[in-house]
Amino acid sequence: MSTFFTPVPGGCCGMTEEGHTKLVSAWRAAWEMYGWETRVLTESDARKHDRFEELTRKLEEANVNGYNRRCFWRWLAMSSLGEDSNGGCSVVD
Repeated sequence: MSTFFTPVPGGCCGMTEEGHTKLVSAWRAAWEMYGWETRVLTESDARKHDRFEELTRKLEEANVNGYNRRCFWRWLAMSSLGEDSNGGCSVVD
């Protein structure tokens, strides 16, 4: 089971950065308690995409905020799973 998380400095969406980090830890613990193998993808995974810099620059030029840039990066990060996922994965948001 995979998800994406890269904190927005200072937090966002009514939650602190620490709150988001705790939520991701709870997400991981809940899935693993039932035997799922989890993976939290990050900005590093998104950067593996060959167009990361170009697409991020376009998002910045369009004044897309940090939170919504991360929502886009999630899909770039998911594309990095191709070789690592043995042909498939489950993704949750």
